[in-house]
Amino acid sequence: MDDTRRMQPVSYFAGREPRIRYWDAYRFVFTGPNGWKNLGVAGLCMLVPLVGPVVLVGWLCEVFAPRPIDDGSGQLYYPPRPPHLPYPDFDFNRFMEYLERGVWPFLAQLVVGFVMLPVMLLVMVPFAIAADQSGGPMTVLAFALAFLLSLAAVLILSLVMVPVSLRAAMLQDFGASFTWVWVRDFLARVGGEVLLEWLFVMATALPLGVVGYALCFVGIYPAMALLTIAQWHLYFQAYSLYLARGGTPLSVKPARPKVAPPVWYPPPPQYGPVPVANMAPVTPPPVPAPPPENKDAAP
Repeated sequence: MDDTRRMQPVSYFAGREPRIRYWDAYRFVFTGPNGWKNLGVAGLCMLVPLVGPVVLVGWLCEVFAPRPIDDGSGQLYYPPRPPHLPYPDFDFNRFMEYLERGVWPFLAQLVVGFVMLPVMLLVMVPFAIAADQSGGPMTVLAFALAFLLSLAAVLILSLVMVPVSLRAAMLQDFGASFTWVWVRDFLARVGGEVLLEWLFVMATALPLGVVGYALCFVGIYPAMALLTIAQWHLYFQAYSLYLARGGTPLSVKPARPKVAPPVWYPPPPQYGPVPVANMAPVTPPPVPAPPPENKDAAP
């Protein structure tokens, strides 16, 4: 059976009231008993260039959209999770799994950024015009136009990034991440909320960065990690609201376990070698019984 038909829908926000809880995005990591430990590990991830943030995003994808396990027989199982924990802790033993999960959103966001690069270059044209002016109304008009174009380009980039990242995180497919029909439908239903989420993140990022720098500069890495966690929490909140408004649900690509399920094999032969593969065991001939003792024979 095709994997796309055996995918399991995301269920982290199932049954919750479909509205955006902005501050819950920052409180989320502290809801577990090991919240500060997980934040510290996430901060260490931000310390590692390139690979670290990808691993952090992979862990968050496993938290909000856990991949079901495919045992190879067509049966799907949810990954084990302790019932007393609100979310699974960061596990270094799953480092490569997090890296594999997070690389797809990273690549999708990279492509969106490259697509928006020509737009950002066009924004620089009014700045160049303003720089050539000695002053006067034209200079003010050029700077105002450049500011508006820059703001519009950033907004478009931020809005498109959310549905593309969600598709990449759940489908684990590079080409399927750029289904623009679904992206337009997503923005048509929850685009306003996504815009408010972006404004909320921008408004809280500055004071969070100031606090991080105030803690002897070392605190900037946990601050960046907390901002990333809140950002992805808001992404999936927007997705939950999109489903509540009649949007088309996505599914999570199942994962195959690294350890193959046990397979029954016939027992090895008890006697003699088996010269040909799949040959039945060689059965030894029966041992003849000793002749009966003749008691009448002379000694």
